[in-house]
Amino acid sequence: MTVEQSLRNELITAVFVDFENLALGAEEDKKGRFDIELVLKRLLERGRIVFKRAYCDWTRYQNFMTEFHKQGFEMVDIPRSITSVCSHARAAETYAERAMPSKSVTR
Repeated sequence: MTVEQSLRNELITAVFVDFENLALGAEEDKKGRFDIELVLKRLLERGRIVFKRAYCDWTRYQNFMTEFHKQGFEMVDIPRSITSVCSHARAAETYAERAMPSKSVTR
């Protein structure tokens, strides 16, 4: 198999993270601190990651910012002022979900 054929068969992935949901889930399940590096290592076993973006109110999760920067994520801030105008938690979650792409696409 040539390099060109190998590249055509390689799984190419874009990663979009609704970080607040992941962090809250890890806290609720008492599984410890969420580690994005473990997720990325698992995805890299399957192919190449070409894009990474994480959505969050980063003022609430500042202690994770360095880790996401190190991993090369584009970080989209969804400020508390936006989520606080929502009438309940589900509405705030919906705002984050609307900001994220709606479909998973791989090649």
